[in-house]
Amino acid sequence: MSAHGTYSRYNHGRCRCVDCKTANADYHGNLRSKLRLRPLADVPHGTTGGYGNWSCRCDDCCAVHRVAMAAAYARRKAARHVTVPAEGLPPFGGVGVRTERHPLP
Repeated sequence: MSAHGTYSRYNHGRCRCVDCKTANADYHGNLRSKLRLRPLADVPHGTTGGYGNWSCRCDDCCAVHRVAMAAAYARRKAARHVTVPAEGLPPFGGVGVRTERHPLP
């Protein structure tokens, strides 16, 4: 396995020590910098990648981003309000799970 403080150890070894986290942040910061040096003609407009990876704020990229964020919010909201039968669950009902025995507020 690779040494601590490397991107490889963070990514493949799943180490989350401060040195490995710093190496991962540096790696991705350099990668984003290189991607942004490419000509704007290469930006994939009208995609979430154009909005997130390229920081493009054209109308097409903003519209796609709004739709993607609305869908993500709907998925998270639906997951918060899942109701499952109380049978077969531990006495505490599970974390963040609505049950017939233990409803969430």
